[in-house]
Amino acid sequence: MKQKTRVDIVVPVLREEEVLEAYYRAVDKFVRSDWRLLVVYDQTGDPTVPVARRIAKKDPRVVLIANREGGLGNAMKTGIKSAKTEAVMVSMVDLLEDIKKLDSMLSLFNRGGYAIVAPSRYMNGGSRTSGGFVQRMLSRLASVSLYHLTGLPIHDPINASKLYRKSFLDSVRIQSATGWTIALELTVKAHRAGERVAEIPIVQRERQGGKSKFTLLKLLPQYLYWYWFALKK
Repeated sequence: MKQKTRVDIVVPVLREEEVLEAYYRAVDKFVRSDWRLLVVYDQTGDPTVPVARRIAKKDPRVVLIANREGGLGNAMKTGIKSAKTEAVMVSMVDLLEDIKKLDSMLSLFNRGGYAIVAPSRYMNGGSRTSGGFVQRMLSRLASVSLYHLTGLPIHDPINASKLYRKSFLDSVRIQSATGWTIALELTVKAHRAGERVAEIPIVQRERQGGKSKFTLLKLLPQYLYWYWFALKK
């Protein structure tokens, strides 16, 4: 009997008490591989924490991890360091469609020896209905232009949700000051290092509860830094 792939799913949370239960249910329903859900939180007073503890009490595959440094970027790094599997999915709690495709991503991951398998909103078969018009337009423009101008082998390098090879993550020093740009940084560095990167199409819909913490204007300088970093080579 073929052994199932083991995967650790890293999901940072901050005031996500309205959507964490739905995210957990999606993981439990759609991911047939052996998984652990690493819920990384900043503050014990976050109302997400009691929800996570209640879920973890009934399902030992759910693990709470404290982010001592604070902030989304450090939450991602803390979760990555805590992962014990070679396949590590870093995801956002509102990206249910990406979780539904995780088994397909793992299948590709196992066949090709990839450093990154990315769910893509901007390749054939993918789409996006979440976010405002300007945000969607700039996101698509940045992603597709990098694909055409730099030879980056995926159409959606800025999507925060990606499946990584742990040995690749351990070999890279993450420099991003903000969490949202880590995905772009890692994709560019993987491509520059000659690592294999692949993508599958996904449809990204509006979140079903809670409030997004993404602020485009605040993060734009960091995105531009890594965009220029990719263009330089």
